[in-house]
Formats: sequence, C-alpha cells, structure tokens
Amino acid sequence: MIARLIAICAALLLGAQAVIAKAPQRSAFVMISGWGIYPDLNAPKKPATASLAAALSDIARENVPGIVYGSLGLPPRLAKRLPKAFDPLSYNDALYGLAISRGARLWLQLRYYDNWLPLPDGARTVTAPEILSNAAVRKSFLAAAMASARAYQKSFPDDCTIILGEEETIYHERDGSGLFWAGSDVWDSAPKAAKSGYLAQSDELDKVFIDNFSALNALLINAIHTSLPGCQVGIHIGHASLTANGGATPEYQDIVAKLPPLDFTFYDLYEKVSPSEAAFRDKLATRVALLKKLRQRVYYLAQLHTTNSFGHGGGRTPSAADIDDTLA
Repeated sequence: MIARLIAICAALLLGAQAVIAKAPQRSAFVMISGWGIYPDLNAPKKPATASLAAALSDIARENVPGIVYGSLGLPPRLAKRLPKAFDPLSYNDALYGLAISRGARLWLQLRYYDNWLPLPDGARTVTAPEILSNAAVRKSFLAAAMASARAYQKSFPDDCTIILGEEETIYHERDGSGLFWAGSDVWDSAPKAAKSGYLAQSDELDKVFIDNFSALNALLINAIHTSLPGCQVGIHIGHASLTANGGATPEYQDIVAKLPPLDFTFYDLYEKVSPSEAAFRDKLATRVALLKKLRQRVYYLAQLHTTNSFGHGGGRTPSAADIDDTLA
C-alpha cells in the first residue's frame, strides 16, 4: 500500500513536454506529519509513536522524503491539549533525530497563518497585514520562521526543501487563514458567505489576498535564500484557482510573477470532498490547466486518506481501486 500511496503523491512536472520528458527519478513524497498531531517521541511503545517510526522506516526503504509541518509557536487552543512545556520547534528537532536514525529524509512545510509570536505587548497571533506594515511584528515573524527553517536545514543540509504556507486562500474560515490574509479590519467589515462563513468572494478581496500573499512569501523566500542558500523553496498555492468573476481576477501565474524565482509549486486536492468521481475529475482538470501555465515543477498531493466527515468524504477511506483510478 505504501508504494501505491507514494505513487499517487508523485511530483507531476506540469510544463513544457520537454521538461516532462526529463523528469528526475526522485519525484515522489509522503506526508507524515500534520498540524496538531504530535505523538510522544519518548514513548516508543505507544501506537502513534510506533506508527510514526514505522512510517519513517518505510519512506527510508522506498527512498522518498516525508513532509513534516513546522509551526510558528503554539496557539492556546492547541496548547491546552498538550504538556505544559511543549514546544513545536523542540519537538521537530526530536522528530528530525528520529528520522535520521531510521535513515529517512524529510521536507519542511512551514505553516504560518496560525502562529503564536512573542511581541512587546505579549504573545499573540499576528496577521499578514501586520507583518507587512509593522516592523516589530515583522521581526518576530521572521525570527520564528527562520528558527524553524534553520533547525530543519541543520538536520538535512543536503536535501533541504521548504514549502511555504498551507492551502492558502482568503476565503477560508476565520481561523483557517481567512483572518490571517485579510487582516482584522477587512475581515470584520467584509460580507460573509451565508453557508460557509467565509468571506464573500469579490475582486476586491482577491486583490487583498494576492497582494498580501505575494509580499509575505517574497519576504520569506528572500530571507531563506539569503540565510540558507542551498535550500529549495516553493509555495503551497491551495485549492482556489482565482479565476472567478469572468476571468478578471489574476491567476496564480500572476502571483508567481511577483515572487522571487521559485524552485517548485506545491498543490493539493482532496478527492473525497467532491460529490462524485466525475466532479473530482472535472475540478482536477481545471487545476491541471492552471498549473501548466506556471511552467515550473508542481508537486501534487492527492490526499486520498480517510476524510472523516469533511466535505463529501463521509469517513470512507479510499480503496486501492479509488487510488489507482485517481492516479490514472
């Protein structure tokens, strides 16, 4: 099964045919860590810890990297469920050590919108507009981001790959990146979609997202390239294709044009949140058309795991046939 999962998580080189024909052999990855999932690494007999160690051994044997989350601090809603002295940065250090002991390579996905940062007026979550406009906030944000990146690069200097962000779109719920990208003034005053509670879509809000997304990621890319020049850096572009409103909204290739050169783009799409296989195929086809326009390497995470009650998943784990069908 892990070989099949590795195959479906393969890096799709969506660009010129000549580029596709020269695809490197190492073109797959596996997601092994998620935000808020922290097995006790000091308790090897616990099922979650044993499963993580086994997964690391699997990806070492298959010679593919595993992706782990890097969080910037610990928001109170998560901290209350964990030991009092828990620190995500220290935890990842221990996880890197476990991976190395198993012979596994890792990539870092730097998740920054649900941050918890130290500031002169106390620790809190900061937004993209604050980071871009306030020197003290920007300093704290960059310090936390670079501490996470440096800790990772120190353990994996020869295969340093960093993905910035996670499923970014301004339309996400308040705590699911919506408030982060919009800022409190825009979030509080903008109309909300009746059913989802997301911000109502508009060209004006698209521009807020595009401007903030481009500026913030440019800040991070430049900082990483300056301090860790050997690292490969890409962005997670998320679900939304930003082609609404009659095509007037800039697409992601316009965002990429505003950024320093990227080594890759990362993209994901859940199959089982679509109401049917046909609907998923249609959605994926539109995404592939968009990704081809980027003219660069795109890593695609198919996310065929159990979806609990999210979307249309209904808690069903995709079968081997579902995985093969999606890959086809």
